[in-house]
Amino acid sequence: MKRITKVNEYQNNQYTTSFEVDCGMFQVDAEVYSTEYQIEDLKDTLFSSEISDMDLEFKMDGKRCNYEGFKELYEKLYGKDSFIDFNQDITKYVETEHFRLSGRPYLQNISVDKAREYLSELLTTSTYATGYTTLFDKQIVYTDKWNIIELAKIAYHNLVHSLKCKRTNCSSDREYQHSIFDLDAYWSGKR
Repeated sequence: MKRITKVNEYQNNQYTTSFEVDCGMFQVDAEVYSTEYQIEDLKDTLFSSEISDMDLEFKMDGKRCNYEGFKELYEKLYGKDSFIDFNQDITKYVETEHFRLSGRPYLQNISVDKAREYLSELLTTSTYATGYTTLFDKQIVYTDKWNIIELAKIAYHNLVHSLKCKRTNCSSDREYQHSIFDLDAYWSGKR
């Protein structure tokens, strides 16, 4: 007989958001697939969002175009390999507008100063596990709690490092390559 024990359950919010982009002569329909996580332990509501995929559909005069046909026409109009740049520009534009138009406060929209304020709040009012590792031939104290890492990437990106070390919330001695936040440097003011 086998025995199973539920150890943990992770819940997240996945979204599909549709956009219509009017580019004058043609239009682009975009489907954005994202996952949102609320950054907990803050007095304000704040979300981190990760876009996992984006589908683009091109139209002329409101009629759907064949992808290869639209690409060929676009490059005939604007030059060889111009479609690659256009596709990247549209993708970046839709991504930016996704965060701006959602109506939810996103980590991606906050300033460095606001990220520093939130990070300070988390580091003084919430609980988080710490560990010890070697960084630049020096022993440091670090945390790898995801909400601290997310804010630190904006507030003090130079104190976030990708290292192979133990996860702070794991009882295993196994080491993983993951992001850590150098608490020693933060608390000593070497930001």
